[in-house]
Amino acid sequence: MGLNLRAGNYQELFDPDDSLITAMLRSHLGQDVPLGEHGHTMELGDEMGWSWWNQLKDLAREQLGEGACPQIHATDAWNAVYIDAPINRMVLWADGKPAKDRPLTSTRTTDLKPASTWRRLLRRVGLERKPSKAPDDAIARIMDHLVEANGARAEERGALQVGNLRLLMAELGQLLGCIGVEATPQAVEALRRSYSDTDDRCDDDPGIQCLCHAWLTGSFALANRTPLWLIK
Repeated sequence: MGLNLRAGNYQELFDPDDSLITAMLRSHLGQDVPLGEHGHTMELGDEMGWSWWNQLKDLAREQLGEGACPQIHATDAWNAVYIDAPINRMVLWADGKPAKDRPLTSTRTTDLKPASTWRRLLRRVGLERKPSKAPDDAIARIMDHLVEANGARAEERGALQVGNLRLLMAELGQLLGCIGVEATPQAVEALRRSYSDTDDRCDDDPGIQCLCHAWLTGSFALANRTPLWLIK
């Protein structure tokens, strides 16, 4: 199960008919929050493993210390976004409040209108199955294990986690320095390609590879005033 970090406007990256996410972010962060403009998008071609964001967290914890990287730990590789806004961390719910007793994978829908918008988002991140194609018990158990290990923390399933993009980039830059890499596009891209261009290294050091993806895509997002999305 793969993951790509994406920079850009939500509708352009995911669904041109969905205005819910943009409206929800603006309602909490103000009308001037930078949510990207048409044509300013970025997504690296080589897909990461779904667990790599957790591997980046482990790398940051080892190199920077437990409390020195709150933004890297602010989100899960599931349903999250980093925005250049004066916040530390927010958790936003479709209907304004947490869903009670949400299972790992769910066929329930929300009461939000238009319901189809949020339902598509939940399905995209795996919290809603199509009833007509329910997996058998063995597959469901495997999926639930993957969700529990790599998805959103239990109390935030179904929410949109929001972090601070500018603070995230500062932490990623520090982490690059810890492993002896200059925080420049040329140096970080060279490091990324040392893995992606070689078949026998493409699965090595997932935390470092995720660091490269996050810094490159996040740099684009910050420079172009777009969000950085972590949506499975």
